[in-house]
Amino acid sequence: MIAKIISTLILFFFTSASILHAQYVIKGKIVGSDGNPMQRAAIQQLTNIFPYQRIFKEYPVNKDGTFLLDFTTPGFYRLRFCGLYHKPFGNKEFSLYLDQKDTIEIVVTLQKYPLKDSLKRVLFYTKPVNKYFTKRTEALIQPDSTFFIEVKADSDFVPYSIGGFSSLDNLPTSTGENCDLYKINESGDYYSVVKTKRDSTVKLEFDLKKHTGFAAKEKIVFIRLPEHTRKFILATDDFNERYNKYFAASKEAALRKKTLVDNSFHENYNWESELDDLELKIKKEKDPFLRKAYQISRFALTLGAVWYKPKDLVSRDLAEMALSEIEPDSPIWSFYPMGIIKAIGVLTKPEREIAEKQLIKINSKEIYQPFMDFYIKAADSHPDSSIKEFLYVAAIRFAKKTGFDDVFNKYFDTFKNEFSGSLYYDQYIKEFLSNYKLQIGNPVPDFEFTSVTSNAIKVSRNSMLGKKYIINFWAAWCGPCSGSIEALRNMQNRYGRNNFQIISVSLSFKKEDIPEYQKTHPMPWFSTYIDMKKDEEGVLKKFEVQTIPKEILVDERGYIIVVNDLDKIMEILSKK
Repeated sequence: MIAKIISTLILFFFTSASILHAQYVIKGKIVGSDGNPMQRAAIQQLTNIFPYQRIFKEYPVNKDGTFLLDFTTPGFYRLRFCGLYHKPFGNKEFSLYLDQKDTIEIVVTLQKYPLKDSLKRVLFYTKPVNKYFTKRTEALIQPDSTFFIEVKADSDFVPYSIGGFSSLDNLPTSTGENCDLYKINESGDYYSVVKTKRDSTVKLEFDLKKHTGFAAKEKIVFIRLPEHTRKFILATDDFNERYNKYFAASKEAALRKKTLVDNSFHENYNWESELDDLELKIKKEKDPFLRKAYQISRFALTLGAVWYKPKDLVSRDLAEMALSEIEPDSPIWSFYPMGIIKAIGVLTKPEREIAEKQLIKINSKEIYQPFMDFYIKAADSHPDSSIKEFLYVAAIRFAKKTGFDDVFNKYFDTFKNEFSGSLYYDQYIKEFLSNYKLQIGNPVPDFEFTSVTSNAIKVSRNSMLGKKYIINFWAAWCGPCSGSIEALRNMQNRYGRNNFQIISVSLSFKKEDIPEYQKTHPMPWFSTYIDMKKDEEGVLKKFEVQTIPKEILVDERGYIIVVNDLDKIMEILSKK
């Protein structure tokens, strides 16, 4: 009897502690297409800043498919639900907003990857380097509907994944049948790891029968949905509907021209109509929370539109409304923290242009103080730890540009102490320190690059004098580089005839990867290749390449005018 009382008290204590600790909760269950728990499942939380597909944290799912995510702060949570033999929910992620201490309860059903018709061959990916598989081997179907290859192990573990089996455009990968460990990659797909001995021969196999069967569509059912969560879903649905409309029209245009990309369509798509319609919706919206949610969505839409239309797509009215109605520390900024920079940029643009032209002397502190205060409060008080570094960097940049030396020194010191292990730490340190060479106003380092298509075609610093040009560092294995390549392609289409050129420097694993990549990502400009392991000319050191993509805009005199700011590059080119 005493033992029963003690066990009851212990259970009550832990349950009470859990309830007291629980604040912002997302819980529920993940099942496969047959309605049952999967052999493996996980949840990846993605960051709210670029690159958006970067994993912030990974959470386990219980064997019965249940999960409980207990967050200590409010925010916008981008979650990717993953399961063995199934595609991640929505292909990318599903976002949920919580700004009050409450619980969201959901049931997520994942869908099996749709297979290609009459599948005859698949691809085995092996030899991972920096989280990416670097070797691709084709295998043909066997009479028993399996595919296999044999490889020689170069360690005690052989990781591998299978591709080329699905009809989806995003080229998913999956696991093989001989597997001692399951791992999950940064796209939310599982892959296999075989335990073995170095130098042994290992048979890797893919069984098509494991991927067939009941193929219910993916869905999410809400059991419990707080009011603000429901309202924010309305705003994100509106955002996705407008973007999906654009992508569908883009795909149709490409099909009509029988090409992968129709750049003239990107150029002529009527984004202004979509954005004006949403801005009118914002002004008419009576619900204060929904109006804020639509405002953030409006800023986020401009991210895509900026590559195809003039930059000033956000009105001063909208920028003023956003900064006056949405507090700097509001969790709602987590949906698109870049909105803070865009709003402040719109409201300070006239003053910045006057300052740049040096027409009159400006007391910058008097003009910029309210915006500096907004940045400070956002950096100090915003609850979302995944965007904290971004907010600090934004505050430091603004302080440096507008002469708030005391703020710059204070926040730069704090940044060095708190974010020393972050992904872009070295890049930011180099940007903020005054003793590095690759900065605006300095001559571009001397260079001579040879084209990947012909040794007879070269460009150099001297040959480019008299032209405005971009030097772009990228690689085929770099996910975020695809976005910058698309932006550069549209710049080339718009300004390529105006004494403007692009020089792309590839850091791909092999020179042969470049033409393969360009089959699906056209790059109609000068391309060269640098072997990262050798780099005999010291290009990476001269150009201070710590991370990619990296873009440098150089003027006609050979001087640097922009580093790593595609928005600013587009703004400068559009003035020509």
